[in-house]
Amino acid sequence: MIHVDKGNSTLGVAGGEEAKIVHLMNYPGAYQVVDGRHIICMAKCIGRYQYTTVQGATATVLSYDHGALPTPEQFASFENMKRTNYVAAAQTAWLARSNRLARQKMSSQNLSNLTITPRRP
Repeated sequence: MIHVDKGNSTLGVAGGEEAKIVHLMNYPGAYQVVDGRHIICMAKCIGRYQYTTVQGATATVLSYDHGALPTPEQFASFENMKRTNYVAAAQTAWLARSNRLARQKMSSQNLSNLTITPRRP
């Protein structure tokens, strides 16, 4: 469980409370965190988390996910996807420019509806 300080929180704390306990998942180095330690991080609210207090009561707090670092395979896949998307976007931009130039060139010949399409192998 993590203690959120309203003064340092960009989201503030609901209900006008000055501070709040939250559940934080996937925080690197969580095993080193001790009571009273301040943690500054970005995390996504993912819902609620229930736990049993030392008195035996059930408590519910907001749950946040810090996220996890991608594996080398996930990172390589993401980089490949970026390259593929970049190439596709460049081809689309080139095609749009070619179509625009062809329409401008052919407008004097009344062929403005001419569209260039890529050849498929």
